[in-house]
Amino acid sequence: MMNVTRGNKIMRRDGVKKIFAGVLLGMIITFAALTGAETTFASTRMPENIRVGVDGQSLGVVRAVNAQYDDNLYISLRDTAVLLAGSSHPVNLDINGGSANIIIGESYADELDHTGWKEEQLIQQPGGDPGNSALLVNGEERRYYTFLIDVGGAFDCFISPMDLAMILDVDMERDVAGDIRIDTSRGFEINPARMESYDYFDGFNTVVVGDATTGEIFYGYDHEVPYPIASTTKLMTYLLTMEAIHNGEISADDKAVISRKAADLSASSDGFVALSAGWEVPVSELILGALLPSSNECALSLAERIAGSEEAFVERMNDKAAELGLETAIFYNSNGLPIYTDTLIPAKTQNKMSGYDMFRMCSYILNSFPEVKEITSLKTAKMETLNHDLKNTNGLLYNIPEVNGLKTGTTDKSGACLITSLTVNASDGPHDLVVVALGAENSQARLRVSELMARYGMDVIKGEAARISYSVTSGNGNEINEITSETIVKTVVDYALRNK
Repeated sequence: MMNVTRGNKIMRRDGVKKIFAGVLLGMIITFAALTGAETTFASTRMPENIRVGVDGQSLGVVRAVNAQYDDNLYISLRDTAVLLAGSSHPVNLDINGGSANIIIGESYADELDHTGWKEEQLIQQPGGDPGNSALLVNGEERRYYTFLIDVGGAFDCFISPMDLAMILDVDMERDVAGDIRIDTSRGFEINPARMESYDYFDGFNTVVVGDATTGEIFYGYDHEVPYPIASTTKLMTYLLTMEAIHNGEISADDKAVISRKAADLSASSDGFVALSAGWEVPVSELILGALLPSSNECALSLAERIAGSEEAFVERMNDKAAELGLETAIFYNSNGLPIYTDTLIPAKTQNKMSGYDMFRMCSYILNSFPEVKEITSLKTAKMETLNHDLKNTNGLLYNIPEVNGLKTGTTDKSGACLITSLTVNASDGPHDLVVVALGAENSQARLRVSELMARYGMDVIKGEAARISYSVTSGNGNEINEITSETIVKTVVDYALRNK
């Protein structure tokens, strides 16, 4: 029997999210970023000076930028690096107009001004949202959202203090005066119960983290409610494809003949891989296309090759869900795209599943066909028959070395979704950790919460953090009856998440 921890079961404010999304969409216009290297969305930057102390030393001044909202803070890497120079976690920097490289273990020094923004600079100004720009750590690409800004004739990189704490693996907190304190003698820690007490997960439909090897869930938030799952649907398509191969129905080398339906989908706005009717593409390459760039036409072609039609394949999908006991799962197609019913007044439907059932399905896949990790751990691949290069949409592959999958997904209704798998080596052997994050407001949010939960899950498996044992009452939604004391979340995380 799985040990499931219950999260807050209060119904989430889906309507509020829709209103917020509509207002935000109305405000968005594109513009060229200050670096000239990318295009992002127009918004507001509000600079401020904050004080930062390292290892009990006197406080120094650090430039900061609030992105769109007060306290949505991004701090200067150059200013912070100067303060870290004499600590046990020094960092050197190489920043230009196109990228920023954090070099851990080397001290930083320059002749630039580190006294903060001037008085005339402390004004609200047009600017860009933080972007998924080129950030390197010791020369290796990472996927964190940052600003690159020309400050006094030299480019500086502004980063969330929470993200910097994760990169450096240090403890940070923000005190009542608003000052940030960095303790390099302590590592970064996270506690989902504390995050939930600050309503952080209200920005998501469901969040689950657990051990696929043992079946134990460490933390669950609204994990029993079914939500749209978008292209994470393709994990079920992969499962049925592998079972068809295992049962001898097809082989990985067999070729699928591309149908007119798949070709039309390829040519639509939902297409990823150019396919023409009549082409023959190996099953193995269609699997790559479906899992890495999330090709809808590749998933459809797999369904048609295996079952003869997508309709017949969908019957298999729902039968498999029933066989696995996924009580909340319902599938309408093989790829997760929204579809309309054929009624006079058509309804828009999407595949759905709860976070708990998604965890169970992924656990089954990882235990039955662990070779999936060999595919979903690839950052790039190639469909040789089509001479088509593929890129994995999972940004967390760049941030945590142990990550090896599994799948992203996004639609208007589902929000941004990410299913993460990573292998954690513990005293009793390797464990497959699974993080389910469905319904984030954007790809930045899904990446951040997935990394936080992955780091928490890794600590649990290694015995460095406690499984959450608590409940939130349904009466007022605020009373926390029990919270384990082993891992109290750091204040910097509270601060960053509270001011999302």
